[in-house]
Amino acid sequence: MFAAIASMMLASCSNEDEATTTPAGKSELGVSAVITGAVVTRGLTDAFAAADTIGVFIDNQIGGETDYTPAAATYTYGATNWAAPELGKIYLTNQIATVYAFYPRGIAGDVNFTTKTLKVNVDSVQNFSATSQEDYMYATARAGVEESYTYPLAVASNAVDSNDVDLFFHHVLSKLSFIVNKDATYAGAGLLTSVRLTKDAGFLAGSDLGTVSLGDGVISGLHATYGIVFTGSTTINAAAGTTVLVEGLVAPIVATTGISLTLTIDGKNMIVTLPAVAPADAWLQGKNYTYTINVKGTELSVVSVAITAWDDLAGGATDAN
Repeated sequence: MFAAIASMMLASCSNEDEATTTPAGKSELGVSAVITGAVVTRGLTDAFAAADTIGVFIDNQIGGETDYTPAAATYTYGATNWAAPELGKIYLTNQIATVYAFYPRGIAGDVNFTTKTLKVNVDSVQNFSATSQEDYMYATARAGVEESYTYPLAVASNAVDSNDVDLFFHHVLSKLSFIVNKDATYAGAGLLTSVRLTKDAGFLAGSDLGTVSLGDGVISGLHATYGIVFTGSTTINAAAGTTVLVEGLVAPIVATTGISLTLTIDGKNMIVTLPAVAPADAWLQGKNYTYTINVKGTELSVVSVAITAWDDLAGGATDAN
């Protein structure tokens, strides 16, 4: 009986060793990850938090061996480091591999390993807090020195000091923020229930064919939409302030001229034309455009437009009638 127990214990130890031992000639891919700028939506936080997950996969660079089979591994943040489950780790050979990563991990089924693209859905109707829209991100490495960084794709191999990668996640979409203040001349309660943007040339939205390249963040396949609407229920600031009441994620566009803003306040539609965003005249990826609006007794006015690095960017201020 003792011999049988000893045999079972040895077999158990052997199985554990097999499950946790790195395959011969390979090394485990180690990952660290941060967000360039700020904000991960469905909550709009500033950085990765414990239990957040990212998807990671590797592929061969041009030429060489073909022993890397793309398959998304899940890395979970444990507050101090990122780790993959034992049976889902990525192992490297001496062949240099290109590392791709994306967020959120839960949509791994929408990854095309051949084209290295991720399916994206950009809603033309969202709520005031942006929790209905995913904050899609892709990752690269970072090279150079501050003020002149470049962001090439990360590479790794089992060579010494080459099996760990530092990933920098970039927001795919642009962020819009609206600060709405109530002037002393406005006598209403100030209940804001809708923010609508319209543009003759159209915005970009859609869910069926939209994709983003995990190599450079280029979005394609979205269709044109005449309007973007944010809906909810909140009371605008009683006095001029800096509190953001409405925020949302939209597809980047060029030419921000000709955008009309309609606010529904106390059941009344108030309309103003937004100023073009200087200097690029565009909504750029990873930028937050903050528009400050004053509601007066007879009109709306755009007070300022700011651009910052979620990269937070300001959009401007205006009056609404």
